[in-house]
Order: sequence, then C-alpha cells, then structure tokens
Amino acid sequence: MDAIVRRRFLAMAVAAPSLALAQSDFPTRPIRVIIGFPPGSALDPDARLITREMERRLGQPVVIEHRPGARGTIGARLVATSPPDGHTLYYGNAISIHPIFNKNNAVDAGKDFSAVSATTRVPYYVIVRSTLPVRTLQELIDYGRARPGELKHGAPSQTFDLMMKMLTERTGVASRSIPYRASPDMIVALLAGDIDVSAGPVQTYVTHLRSGTLRALFIADKRRSPMLPEVQTSAEFGLPDFEMGATNGLWAAAGTPRAIIQKLNAAAAAAVADPAIADQIRKGSGDTPVGSTPEAQLQAFESDTRFWAEAARRSNFTPD
Repeated sequence: MDAIVRRRFLAMAVAAPSLALAQSDFPTRPIRVIIGFPPGSALDPDARLITREMERRLGQPVVIEHRPGARGTIGARLVATSPPDGHTLYYGNAISIHPIFNKNNAVDAGKDFSAVSATTRVPYYVIVRSTLPVRTLQELIDYGRARPGELKHGAPSQTFDLMMKMLTERTGVASRSIPYRASPDMIVALLAGDIDVSAGPVQTYVTHLRSGTLRALFIADKRRSPMLPEVQTSAEFGLPDFEMGATNGLWAAAGTPRAIIQKLNAAAAAAVADPAIADQIRKGSGDTPVGSTPEAQLQAFESDTRFWAEAARRSNFTPD
C-alpha cells in the first residue's frame, strides 16, 4: 500500500467515530490553511483576504500556516495525510505539486484531495532583470542567440521552469535552469544579476516592476492585465496560443464528508464573490477571482493536468 494512502487510511480510521457527529457542528475548532511556501510568497495576499472572510462566515479562526519545502509538496502531503474532517486545508496551485513536476513526495489532487473551491486564476509573466539590455521578446531571442549558453532562468517552481522550456521550444531562445527554494530567493538572485530571466505570477515581482529594477517582457494571456496595462500579451508578440497560468484554490483531505465540503465551499465562494474582496484581489495581486463549485474546481484541475502533461511531453521535460 502506498505510504500516503496508508497514512490517510489510518487517519480516517481514527477520525471515523466522531465524523458523523462533527459534520452538523462543523467547524468545531480553528481551521488550518496550509501554504507550501515560505511567508511572502505570491499566494499570501489573496489567501489572507479569502481566509479572513471565511473566518467571519464560519465562526471559527481560519489560520494560515506556512509549511515550505520540496516546492510545496511537504505542505501538501501534510494535508493529504490529515484526518478528513475539514479542519486542515491546502491553499495553492494543485498542479505544481503533481507528479508531472515532482519525482518525489508528489501529491495528485485528483486522488489525494477533495476539492473545495477554486479561488483565483493567475496568468504568468516573463520577467527579466532591468540591467539585461532587452525590452521585447524578439530582443531576448536575439540576445540569447548571440550568446549561446549564457542566459539563465530562475526556477522556484517546476511550472515556471516548464514555461521557460516551452518558450525555448517556440522561439529557440535557450536558457539554463537554476533551481531556488522559493520565489524570494530567486528575486534576490535576479536583482543581483546571478540569473537573467524568470516567469510566474505578477505578485511575485510587482514591487520591483514598479520600481524599475525588473522588467516584464510580456503576459502569457489573451488580454493585458489592468494591474500592468502597459505590458503586452504573448499574442501581441506573435505567440497567440502561448497562454500559461495557474488556478489557485482550497483543497481538503480525500474522504472529507460532502456536508463539510459544502460548508467550506459556501464560505470560500462567497468570499471570492464579495465585490470588495474581488476588487482587492484584482488590484492587489493582479489575479482573477474565480470562485467555483467543487466539481468545477476538479474539472479545471483535470484540464490543467492534461495541458501541462502535454507541454512536458513536447518539451522533453523531466521532473526533479
């Protein structure tokens, strides 16, 4: 029996006698929301807004807890092996912890989690240090071709790494992958000139983009972002189908009773639908609020899984 399945089975066995009683009274104690990255990650601003409103609606504290390590999988496995009673949740992009991107410790949300609600859709950007003499994608391509083997990109997440590999496949501009434990570490390296390029959500870089120490080349989406309307889209650079991003959401341990999932979903979806919170999300992180049913969240995850699996196959990508 797989270790994660065995631990979940034992957790369910211990919790089973009290689950039926607890469903009607849920939540009976504070809810932990696990983020698999250090404080200050791109996930934090939206997570704080959403959990604060969930706390008000559920009548119990909803506490964010950071459990960084192994690119999010340590926190994910903690949730996957916790009792399925709804009091321990995972927040983030479930694709980044999938076996597509992780050789060890991977968590497949479709099997190891119960969907609660999608919360935001996050478009990815391609970013360069401001000291790199390029302002467009074509200039980056020309720069890389003139200096084969010199360009380096930061990879705190395997999804960001694969995005850069797909860019290489589409344009021929090659860069060497440099892994980092988390986005803040990569930002330091980017500012210091140790690496040249990176990719990911705008929230990771926005302070430095506004100060001019980093530069956004393009957003990998159909439309420009109201947060950075001056940044062109991938389509405007001649890559009409180069749309890449992530869906963030809340997940519970597999086997969490439907009644508890419904209570959590109602609180999370209502939080994202609140006009004031939705506006803060758009302006604060540049993400798009997308509260959903658990079924729609699972469908989005399955669609993302197919997309990234095909991208990995086409780019000859292998997980670390």
